[in-house]
Amino acid sequence: MRAWGFANSAHLTPKSLYEDWARRQGVTFKAGDDAGWTVAGADRGKSYYSRCVYGADVVVCVEIQYDADIKDDFEPKAKHIAQSLKPKAK
Repeated sequence: MRAWGFANSAHLTPKSLYEDWARRQGVTFKAGDDAGWTVAGADRGKSYYSRCVYGADVVVCVEIQYDADIKDDFEPKAKHIAQSLKPKAK
């Protein structure tokens, strides 16, 4: 599992960041709005589930990678972890 954030000093829009993220190899699920996005899929034998939340000044992300052969057991856990990342209340 990785978690990170970055300053949105280039003032990229949620749409442009989401579209870039959703171009990953093997995407099987993607959803996004002005608050953030979720992208899931598989690439090179590893499944991944990632979520990022968007703020005007910062973007915060979490990604969980796991072996594709445990996807059925692990994906609900990965989804729960990723969904716990919430945008800052306004």
